[in-house]
Amino acid sequence: MKRIIIVVWFGFPAICGSATAQDIYLLIQSGKIDDAREAMQARSGQIQSDGNLLFCAALLEPNADSATALLEAALAKGAEDRFAQESYYRLAQMSCLTERYEKAVQWTLEYAGHYPKGVFLPDVTRLQALAFEQTNRSAQALDIVDQYVKRKLDREVAQRGLLDKARLLANMGKPVGAAAILSRLTKEGDGEAVPPALYMLAATSLRTGKAEDAGRYYALLFEEFPLAVGLGSLEDQISSAPPTPARDDQAERVTATYYSVKLGVFSSADNARAQAGAFAGKGSPIDIVQKRIQGKTYHVVYVGKFREYDAAARLRTTLQQQTGEKYEVTAR
Repeated sequence: MKRIIIVVWFGFPAICGSATAQDIYLLIQSGKIDDAREAMQARSGQIQSDGNLLFCAALLEPNADSATALLEAALAKGAEDRFAQESYYRLAQMSCLTERYEKAVQWTLEYAGHYPKGVFLPDVTRLQALAFEQTNRSAQALDIVDQYVKRKLDREVAQRGLLDKARLLANMGKPVGAAAILSRLTKEGDGEAVPPALYMLAATSLRTGKAEDAGRYYALLFEEFPLAVGLGSLEDQISSAPPTPARDDQAERVTATYYSVKLGVFSSADNARAQAGAFAGKGSPIDIVQKRIQGKTYHVVYVGKFREYDAAARLRTTLQQQTGEKYEVTAR
């Protein structure tokens, strides 16, 4: 007779009630919220006296005020450094989200005092700058960001700092400095700060009446980052903006102004020709013009050539009705 040996494995310790705070934290990070709650329930009698468990309880708490109270209790009960650091960061974060900016300043200063080389220091510093900015201390916020970007930071973190500096400069009425930083960011080609930099350049161009520049930045954003947040809103603003007036300066001399409908901006010449071909017969002439934008060569497709803005606008309306897409009237 054969004997069958059955091996029973209880798996992750959270199931059997011996989960540590680190085990529970890993469950939360991996999205296993129900398992984390079950593990916390198994240790419910110890939560109020254990800073690490209080921290985990705060992560599972959906109410912001209750979560804040739990994080404060976690610090008071001596949560381990790894959990204490994140507690300070989350307290500062929630204070900003609930517009309690003075409290955010307090948490960020305490974090920097306790952990001058902490793992959350870059994020905490950005929150500190935001809190100062929102309490009308923009000069102090700018000083904080300047110190931040001078550190030896990895590329993504440095980009975020530069983006913050550009926003601060723009809000302080220094658009030239802001534009220089944003242009520098867009030339880096990739990174999480590039889409918001292009968006901010487009939005600034719209505010200063430079619709054509805004359209170029929008086209770059759409082509390189088609899922970027805010594209739809930006598109609506550009399509309804008046054309850029003719300018006479060293950067761009406009000697004769006429209006065209811009059909797109492409990094690939083949894609530009394909777009032009798709609109053959819908208007004339169709032009493909090479332009250097942010240090790269792009191919801009135009249709129509009108002396009057209204005539170009009518063509744009017709094309939008035919294709369901949005286009821009530009002065050339």
